[in-house]
Amino acid sequence: MIPLCGALAGAILFLAFRKFTHAAATRTWKRRRQAYVLSLYLFGDEPAQSLRAFGRIARANAALLLHALPPLIVAAPLVAAIAFWLNGWVARTPLTDGRAAVLTARVPANCDPRLETPAWLRSDSPPVRVPSANEVSWRVRAAAPGAGTVGIACGATHLEAAIDSTRGVRSWNSAIRLSQLPAEPWLGWFSVIAATVAWALLRFFP
Repeated sequence: MIPLCGALAGAILFLAFRKFTHAAATRTWKRRRQAYVLSLYLFGDEPAQSLRAFGRIARANAALLLHALPPLIVAAPLVAAIAFWLNGWVARTPLTDGRAAVLTARVPANCDPRLETPAWLRSDSPPVRVPSANEVSWRVRAAAPGAGTVGIACGATHLEAAIDSTRGVRSWNSAIRLSQLPAEPWLGWFSVIAATVAWALLRFFP
């Protein structure tokens, strides 16, 4: 899933740069920057010439960044949407891997919260309250695969939400959330694949 989404994001970046970049101006500034870099080798022993060359290189880089802004502005929302969708698939570890997760609920301040879980889900810590946020948290762990409903009773308040151990959270009451460790450093791989695909396409289809 990560390679496919990364390749799709890279293709979007490629199309955005092809459509919204001033190609002629970009090539001109790249040639100028190359010439300024070469001048450093030719006049490196002359401080005044070297300083001027550094200033011209900086100006060329700024111009190239300016030309890159329009395609980035166009592509950014689409790439962000792909990353957000991918996050729902790979960024959370299913409970069946045995890791602990933190179940948090927003409850009234003056009550004694009680956690109600399916038989396959157990809590291995006492509730921890955060009075300033009206929240209480438990550390939970799945003893076996399963699906069911978890509930929090606190005085007259009773909250419920559905949970699936193999897929993480299916649907949650807005007052209940489950925080888990990332399953893998997917964002880094996603970014590398997207950048590589975009670079390769721009390289072979200039």
